[in-house]
Amino acid sequence: CVSAGRLTASVSAADIGSAREARVTVVTPAPGGGASGSEAFTVFPARPAAFAVAYRPKALPDESHGRFVRAVLRENAGSEISDIDARTVRLTAVNGRAVSPLVPVYIVRRGDEDGCTHLRGRHPDANEKRHERKDARLRFWFDRPSIRALLDDGENLLTVSGALKDGRGFSSTGSLRR
Repeated sequence: CVSAGRLTASVSAADIGSAREARVTVVTPAPGGGASGSEAFTVFPARPAAFAVAYRPKALPDESHGRFVRAVLRENAGSEISDIDARTVRLTAVNGRAVSPLVPVYIVRRGDEDGCTHLRGRHPDANEKRHERKDARLRFWFDRPSIRALLDDGENLLTVSGALKDGRGFSSTGSLRR
């Protein structure tokens, strides 16, 4: 399907299966058709979930009254927290079901030279002295009632997704009990 500013096409997995530079050319049929000039694009390698995520508290019983659920992203081998565009991270799925993306209320990057960097809001209980260790992690505070409303009874798998600074996406899944 082609319009003045948009082209859509089906691309097979084999066409984008390995990292490389590729080119695309549009050919329109006769009469009056022809081939366009080719345009280059980069195919990035697939990147599995490169970050571990843990949720705190680990359980949300109905009688719990806290304000937040904290998701903590940590580096795995071959990944760096600094690669994440933290402002893109959302809670996107529960038990494999897509949900309306939840935006975190607070975001804090730990492991920067200054200790902690508050990227969105400032958690009312933030205490910089508690976080002097330099292990790299991102912490996201989500609204607890909003998360509780999405959970099934028992163990739940929650997925956070976002973008890396190079434009590639990532997602990480961890468990939370209701």
